[in-house]
Amino acid sequence: MRCFPRTKTGVLFRFLGGESAGPIVEFALIFPILLVVITGIIDLGRAYYTKNALVSAVREGARFASVQSNPCSSQNVVTRVVDAFVPVGGAALTASMVFVEPVPTTACGNNPVGRVESIRVRISGYTFTPITPLYQILSISPPALSATALFRWELSS
Repeated sequence: MRCFPRTKTGVLFRFLGGESAGPIVEFALIFPILLVVITGIIDLGRAYYTKNALVSAVREGARFASVQSNPCSSQNVVTRVVDAFVPVGGAALTASMVFVEPVPTTACGNNPVGRVESIRVRISGYTFTPITPLYQILSISPPALSATALFRWELSS
């Protein structure tokens, strides 16, 4: 005599046989696509935050540079921009990505022609680091983000 008779009401029959296993199979087929969509949405949010952080850092650097007595010295401004940038899981901002340019640019250097009226601070070449493996699967390079801010130099009378 068997301890567990085979009936259609058994637990194994309900999960592995019949029509009740259909939703489990459908979920198993849809779950990877759903996971990629969710991580893609998270990546879009992170990319938007990173772009906003770049713009804020550039704006902070341009605001700082606009009140400096010497608009042609840029090391303090670059340090200010790098310190103001807060990445979310991405690479840190380096000083080689930050450019400080007096406008017009011919006013600095050996041939001071013209007068500095504004200060332009820009970041270029910052590569966003996604968490979604979609970029590797499709062999696409992640987007390079940039930001620019132009402030009037306060001592330009």
